[in-house]
Amino acid sequence: SAKVFHGRRVTSYPGFEDKLGAQYKYSEDRVVVDGNFVTSRGPGTCFEFALTIIAILCDDGEKQRQHIIGSVGYALILPSAVSY
Repeated sequence: SAKVFHGRRVTSYPGFEDKLGAQYKYSEDRVVVDGNFVTSRGPGTCFEFALTIIAILCDDGEKQRQHIIGSVGYALILPSAVSY
């Protein structure tokens, strides 16, 4: 594995965590943000991942994130789904 994430909190596709090693702070959260790094569990978390990126990159990111959630009716997003 690349050493880019050493010492950082990360998540990964289920079953891959054993390949990461002890140098990573592994979390089973669906999306994990650690500094400039955002990781997610896989295809099933793509909406949470995308909405997290929007919240981080846009000037009014949280407002945009909430607008998108309301527009598409994506009610499965929980505030605790993203770990910072």
